[in-house]
Amino acid sequence: MEEENAQLKKLVADLSLDKQILQDVLKKVLRPSRKREMISTIRMEYNISINRCVRLILLHKSVFYYIPKERGDELMRMRMKEIAATRVRYGYLRIYILLRWEGFMDNNKRVYSVYCEEGLNLRSKRSKRSRCGAHRQLFPVMPLVYMSAGVWSRKLSGL
Repeated sequence: MEEENAQLKKLVADLSLDKQILQDVLKKVLRPSRKREMISTIRMEYNISINRCVRLILLHKSVFYYIPKERGDELMRMRMKEIAATRVRYGYLRIYILLRWEGFMDNNKRVYSVYCEEGLNLRSKRSKRSRCGAHRQLFPVMPLVYMSAGVWSRKLSGL
């Protein structure tokens, strides 16, 4: 009986520690690199095993140990900056096509991510003012009095 109580107390202590760790971490982390950093900080603070941390953060152990390969895209980055500097209104898709013509074989998703990392994003153009009658402002007749277009047409036609 005492052994069973001791086991249950240990189990409750472990679960409460897990809950405390998760509450400290709180925010939702999606990228594996951020999860790796989080696991490292948890290990330092709470002195628990990698297996337990990985299970808590819901990350596979192989993903934790994976070392991403460095991509040699410095040449592409430089060329993208040059194109963006000479052709200011070109977006990532046009730059991607130009890079394809020059022999760079990265796909459009990779070009887009590099484009965003380099801060080359264009401001989206604002739409032009609508000329439709529904959006026109009414003209004041007297201070604080507005008349609709129907009233104006009746006044002008003499009715």
